[in-house]
This record gives sequence, structure tokens and C-alpha cells, in this order.
Amino acid sequence: MKALLKTRGFLIICVIAIVYWGYFYFLRSPKALESRVMNRSGRMKNPRERAAEKKSDEDRQYIIHELNRNILETAISIYKEHEGAFPEKLYDLVLRKYIDAIPDHGNREWEYDPETGTVI
Repeated sequence: MKALLKTRGFLIICVIAIVYWGYFYFLRSPKALESRVMNRSGRMKNPRERAAEKKSDEDRQYIIHELNRNILETAISIYKEHEGAFPEKLYDLVLRKYIDAIPDHGNREWEYDPETGTVI
């Protein structure tokens, strides 16, 4: 019984040591910290640089949103030319094979006015 407890205790100590080592090696290593706070030239990132990174992500999302909206507007205008009227729903564009799928709009649905053919 004592040998079993000694073996279990040794295994527990080994597991704790491996987790401790992994934490400091992967999360607290100079390279990991450097990538979070240093820019490409080796200087510390200032708050403006961090804000610019966040802003560039927002700009990317806005551009993707606008591209998706333009895809829908183009498909709606082609539908109007061929069918003579705006589609009643955006899904009509998919059913009639004008587009393969409704483009992504984040977590919400596209707002569509079938009378004017505008997408918001």
C-alpha cells in the first residue's frame, strides 16, 4: 500500500511539474510575450498601435459587409432585368439560381425591401 501511495504521489508531482512547465514555457515565454507587446521593428507596441490593429479588424469586417451587400444588390438588379420585377424575398435569388447562397450578414438577417429592391 505504501508503494502505491508513493507511486501516485510521484505521478501527481510529475503532472503538476509538467503543467507548471507548460504554462511558463508556452504562455510566459519571452517569444509569446514578445508577440503580444512588440511590433515588427522590435519596439514595444504603444496604445495607438494596438488601437490600429483593432481598427483594421473593424475595417475588414466593414469591407466584407459591403462586398456581400454589393453581391446581393447586383443579383437583385439582374433578377429585375430578367424577371421584370424585384424578388419578393432574398431567397428567391437562390431558388432561381442567381446566386448560390445568401451572403453572410453576421448574426442577423439582411433587411430587404421588395418594393424598391434595396438591401440594408
